Order: sequence, then structure tokens, then C-alpha cells
Amino acid sequence: MTEQLKILHWNCQGLGNKKMELLQFVQNHKIHIILLNETHLNPKTAFKLPNYHTYRKDRAAPPGQRSAGGTAILVLNRLIHYETIIPTNSIENTTVHIQINHHETRLSAVYKRPGTILQTADIDLLLDTEFPTIISKHPAWNSRLANQAGLALKNHMNRRDYTIVGPDSPTRIPDQQNQLPDVDNRKKSDF
Repeated sequence: MTEQLKILHWNCQGLGNKKMELLQFVQNHKIHIILLNETHLNPKTAFKLPNYHTYRKDRAAPPGQRSAGGTAILVLNRLIHYETIIPTNSIENTTVHIQINHHETRLSAVYKRPGTILQTADIDLLLDTEFPTIISKHPAWNSRLANQAGLALKNHMNRRDYTIVGPDSPTRIPDQQNQLPDVDNRKKSDF
């Protein structure tokens, strides 16, 4: 029997007080793999969900400051999985290999800090497989805005001949009422 994976990607903008919300969602939707960006976890802070193995890369904050950035992947314990360390310079990543239906797949939770320049060599490292996950901004992937990283990623995609699939709905809803989500689900790309 072939099993279909359910994968959640969430730009959580801090996991600290959202653990119960995440747990309820993954249990209700029977999620197998959780890709998280902007976890804001301190390396000394424990974070686990029942029945999931947690892989994470935290960004340590200077003393007296709140942690920022960070990526994590949570994998249902019954899946065969292992972490792969991919050292990158311009992006943070947590990367795992998952075996499902006798095939190995690589998944990456990726975060690029605002103000850093995306280095395409980092993309090359992540694309050393046929199933990468890269998140960036570009209108071709239903984003409202293009930015330097999105343009670099689009140009890289055109040169290397691969496909990027972006979300159809926002992965983060801004806290302020006057801000719009990055992903515009009213616009569908023909890209």
C-alpha cells in the first residue's frame, strides 16, 4: 500500500507560546512532517511534540536579546528519517532525509535573514537532490512582492531547469491590521 505524506510548512514567527496550537493542528490534520521557519528558539530551550522527532537549527541571540530566525523539522516517529547537515552561508536550514514507500526524499526548512544576500551556491547545495524545499518571495510563486532573493532564486531556477512550488495560501498572517500576508491567494501564477 502506498502512503501519502502530509507535510506542513509554517512560518511560525516564534514557537514559544504556540506549541498547543501546533499540536492541535497536526493531530487534527494527521500531519507526518512539519517544516518550520522563524522558530525563535533559544538553543537551551526544549521543544518537542509527542510522537515526533525534532531536528532544529537555532540562532543564538546576544545576551539580553530575544532569539530570532531558526528552522526546524519535526518527523513522525514511525517514519524512517535522519538529519543531513548542509553548511550554508546566506541561509539557515534544517535538512532531513525521509524514506517513504521505499524512496528516499530530502526535505529542507529554509530561512534567509532580511538584509542578507542570497548566495546561489547555497541553493546549489540544497538542490543536491531531486526534492528540495526552498521558500522565497517572488510574484511567480503567488507572493505579492518580488525581492532580491526571489529574483536570484528565479534566475537560478531558469539556469538550472528545476521547478519551485509556492504555497497557495499565506504561511504567516501579519499581527498588524494594516499589513497584508505575503502570499496572495487571490492571484494564481501561470509561471
